[in-house]
Amino acid sequence: GLATPTRQIILRGAAGDTNSVLAQVLFGMVDTNRVLVKLSDEDFVYALKLEDFAVSSREAPTREQVLGAIDLFKRVEYPAVMHCKSGADRAGIMSVLYAHLHLGQPLREAIRELSFRTLHVKAGKTGVLDYTFERYFADGEPKGLSFVEWVQTPDYDPVKLKAEFQAGMIGSFLTETLLKRE
Repeated sequence: GLATPTRQIILRGAAGDTNSVLAQVLFGMVDTNRVLVKLSDEDFVYALKLEDFAVSSREAPTREQVLGAIDLFKRVEYPAVMHCKSGADRAGIMSVLYAHLHLGQPLREAIRELSFRTLHVKAGKTGVLDYTFERYFADGEPKGLSFVEWVQTPDYDPVKLKAEFQAGMIGSFLTETLLKRE
């Protein structure tokens, strides 16, 4: 049956991944506000509230998105599932923000969520996400600014970051043609 979770967890997956589809088939409830998810190692089902929070895999996050993520992580009902088409780039950037802004992980540790382990391709157009953090480490961190403080300065310009970033030819082929990333 449904139970109140006793721990705060956040899961990451691709849209339509097996767990959420299986939960819908087995438990038959998907409404406009909730989806049922059962974890394989637990004896109960989570009724997860749906939240919509859009980010891009081809652009640096905006100030509003970074600050909005802080609010989202404070108000979302846990456990939570983050998903996107592939579970690599948009779910990846949100996983970095969750680990750093909500769990308090050092950013250099949190950015491991953007890795080839999750099929994130730094050398493709999706590498602008990594580039955002590289610029912070080069420009904001030496000034003693937190990532959030840096994002709120006039120096942080997501449009400029995207224009400066140069995706590699092989990485772009991989993300755009082979993997057909959005």
